[in-house]
Amino acid sequence: MTKIKFILVLSFVLVAMVGCDEKVNLSDVVILTTPKADTTMSSGDKVLYRMRLFTIHDYVDGLTISSLDMERGTVVCLDTSFAAKSKELEFDFIYTAPRVNKELLDVELSFVVRDNLGNTSRIVRNVKVKNRNLMVAEKSGIILYAHNADLPNSLLLSDVSQPFVASHAPDSLKADLWINPDDDQGGITWESETGLKFVRHNDFNYTTATVESLQATYLASRRYDAIADVAVNDIIIVGHEELVEGVFFVNNILSGNGFQGQCLQLSYKGVSVSSADL
Repeated sequence: MTKIKFILVLSFVLVAMVGCDEKVNLSDVVILTTPKADTTMSSGDKVLYRMRLFTIHDYVDGLTISSLDMERGTVVCLDTSFAAKSKELEFDFIYTAPRVNKELLDVELSFVVRDNLGNTSRIVRNVKVKNRNLMVAEKSGIILYAHNADLPNSLLLSDVSQPFVASHAPDSLKADLWINPDDDQGGITWESETGLKFVRHNDFNYTTATVESLQATYLASRRYDAIADVAVNDIIIVGHEELVEGVFFVNNILSGNGFQGQCLQLSYKGVSVSSADL
């Protein structure tokens, strides 16, 4: 009668805890884990898994937690036996997302509980790990013209390799970055029609720029709606609101009669949409 009563009580507790969101495992041994949902995190981040372990037999004996992914294979994160001889236990485990070599890595976390008779129960939580230190790819050879309304003076961050002439563009096309043709020929000012913010930070390491270093520098700096007197070797980080989108390097500025003004030669490292979620 005592064993049957415990099974009934355990079943009631499990149904009350998981509701309708998760199927209840009414086997001899049961594990419940929160968070229930899958998780997205960046390399080095931590997430706390809180577990409740049950058995209908004498006691919960142990717990094994392992991860499986395409880069590292199977890794045993924890394999422990419990000193307490109890039918019900609570256990906390902190998972640290690994450093990865690709932009996004799928990790399967497996939680296996066992009781004193060797009965086991397993649940899985999926984790998407983003590489916060991913190097940002560069696009070079970008040409913009200042002080000449008939040559490309604008661009979109979504495709910096296709500059266009702002005055010839349809009204629906708003430039993320454009050079006002009315600027004094003695200086070059960058502006935006989409609310792009500018940070000139010439101490920033453009060569080793990562998503993390760009975002951290952008948030820690004062951001401007426009930036004046753009010069050779300037490093200009850009973004919308609180989210960084990339960084420009001014390779050269050429002047000549053929340009009717000045020609800017730029390189750009842009943060992809998926990486920007970091």
